[in-house]
Amino acid sequence: MIEFPNKSKINEINKILRIMTKFKNFPLIFSRFISDPNLQGTYAEDIYRNLKLLDINHANPNELDLSFQVSKRYCNFLGNMHGGAIATLLDCTTTLAILKVDKFMRKTVSVDFGLSFLNPTNINDNLIIKSECTKMGKSLAFSDAKIFVDNKMIVSYRHVKAILKEHYFDEEFMKKLTS
Repeated sequence: MIEFPNKSKINEINKILRIMTKFKNFPLIFSRFISDPNLQGTYAEDIYRNLKLLDINHANPNELDLSFQVSKRYCNFLGNMHGGAIATLLDCTTTLAILKVDKFMRKTVSVDFGLSFLNPTNINDNLIIKSECTKMGKSLAFSDAKIFVDNKMIVSYRHVKAILKEHYFDEEFMKKLTS
């Protein structure tokens, strides 16, 4: 006898299919995010534009790996990457991790974050950033990120963001993702 899936099983399958579609489209989401015209002329513009997406196909669907090459423009007078530039970089990467998880891809704003600088990072270092959305609630999203240089942890970061009602992307782009 053939068993037909019940409504909850169908909903679960649909959710999995939406997640798979979103992962397939994540490079497009990433590309659109870092080239947002609203970044033009802002402090963050150059940081966003120099971020590279490495891996989104983790066993944990809430994670992503990125890279960033440290140039002199992001460094202080000691030749170390400036803490403000690191905070901006990690704000960007944790926002991307949240976008990866949020099925509505809503805008978010920071309400709290904390950084622990464990080691300096220098000009020409290639940073590997591992970002994860650890919890997605109705009004708050929680995320963590870690920066590594040559497998050595440089920075540990935690971030809490308030979730706004509006979508991060315009309606035309959102339709493109679901077609």
